[in-house]
Amino acid sequence: MEISPRLDGVDGTFNTDTGQLKCVPYPKYAEVLLCFAERANIPFARIKLHSEDRYQTALAVLPDAVQLGDEITKRWNEYPALRERERRCPTMQEGESRALLRGLQECARLLGLGYEASPAEVVDALREALTHQVEKK
Repeated sequence: MEISPRLDGVDGTFNTDTGQLKCVPYPKYAEVLLCFAERANIPFARIKLHSEDRYQTALAVLPDAVQLGDEITKRWNEYPALRERERRCPTMQEGESRALLRGLQECARLLGLGYEASPAEVVDALREALTHQVEKK
């Protein structure tokens, strides 16, 4: 789906099927923004986990707001990969493909790759790491 934001200084569209989100923390303002990452970070949502408009209160919950923003962006960004896996293997249930993707992402994290690494990159890195361990023994 194409979204056309009407913001000052912003023109163009954002494709929700292929576009990525970013979580942008602003410690100076004690807030977290969710942004479309299309040629620039275009903010569309603000995460606020406090009811008082005091800086100290906002700063106390900022780490939790950042974690929530990271989780939202991670799930948004992994959704196209889930749909593609389910399209390739229609007998696989959503929970199974989500579990496989989480396992691949955890392997990627442990190997120092980003969670956006492709399955082939993860397998290659695993193969290389295991080869080095076997050679050491």
